[in-house]
Amino acid sequence: MTTIPHVLSLFAVLWSPDLAPQGPSPKSPGAAPAAGKSAPTFTQDVAPIVLGHCATCHRPGEVAPFPLLSFADVQKRGKMIRQVVDDRFMPPWHPEPGYGEFRNCLRLPDADVHTIDAWVEGGMAEGPKEALPAPFAGEPLEIGFNPEFLRDGIESVQSDEIQLKLISPLRPGLIQGEGDDYSYLIMPIRLAG
Repeated sequence: MTTIPHVLSLFAVLWSPDLAPQGPSPKSPGAAPAAGKSAPTFTQDVAPIVLGHCATCHRPGEVAPFPLLSFADVQKRGKMIRQVVDDRFMPPWHPEPGYGEFRNCLRLPDADVHTIDAWVEGGMAEGPKEALPAPFAGEPLEIGFNPEFLRDGIESVQSDEIQLKLISPLRPGLIQGEGDDYSYLIMPIRLAG
């Protein structure tokens, strides 16, 4: 059964299913930790980088040969990921730095590369699950639900992965578990404003 803390980060910002995320990672965690600070964790530091820069291709049905959507996916390939981002082989971006600025540049910021290095060097810790950002696709969407009905829908899902599919603020949302035949329809509430 999926617990509410695992899902709360999903509802911090809700997205419609039309567009994939672009641009820099949602969070650029910074360089390796200074003395006295703990090593980066997957959920708090590495997942925003991977979801922002890698998961658009590294997911089922896309061009990359394997998914990078979960802690297990990334941890299994952590040392290889470190090598390819250190070598600037991934994410693929052929223009050399220093010869102009490009829109939608795919090159990882140095701070993100240092964070991945420090995470691998520090033992690839998972971190608190409630800090994990939810993978998303789409444009920003503000939508309100009755929290009791939302909780009921989430608790009805039997799988570990939950999908919340939204189209618009005034259309019903659909809660489904990965691979479940069961779907839970939830009606939105009009937001003031």
